Amino acid sequence: MPVITTKTAAGIAIASPYNAEFVAGIKAMLGRWNASDKTWVVPFAVEAEARSLLRAIYGEDGTPVERVDLEIEFLRDVEERGEICLAGGDVTIAYARGRDSGGYPAAGVAKIAGSLRSGGSRANYTVKACAGLRLRMVGISRPLAERLIASDNDSTTRVWIEGASTADTTNVVPLKRG
Repeated sequence: MPVITTKTAAGIAIASPYNAEFVAGIKAMLGRWNASDKTWVVPFAVEAEARSLLRAIYGEDGTPVERVDLEIEFLRDVEERGEICLAGGDVTIAYARGRDSGGYPAAGVAKIAGSLRSGGSRANYTVKACAGLRLRMVGISRPLAERLIASDNDSTTRVWIEGASTADTTNVVPLKRG
């Protein structure tokens, strides 16, 4: 889901995917949640700060940006409690609803090949990405894609922009550790 900003009579309305760091930051700027529109509204006086926060977290601030598709390939089995995230928890790419639910790609993520599974116990269920799993994140901002590609290396995934030369754009991206 892209970030969308709109000027309203009350201030700047922001629609974005959920991120706890963003919520804390926007509340500190006196942002208010508008449940009917599912947006955060901040005063005009903090528009620059709100856009800066959006760029830091989502790689975009609601102004038009180039969108790309990002490919993710798992090089080994990875099992995490509840969800699998890229780059230290910034971006959820897969999750499980329970021990026996199976694994699911997150919103905006498509499974291209391979297997996602669930396991663990009833109270502490896990999601498992099996080696060879390929996912595609569709329509993310180029700055966010480049930030994910440039993340630190821990040998769990290979990430690249679809259609780009993989020799020039591949990197290994760290996963969130629960």
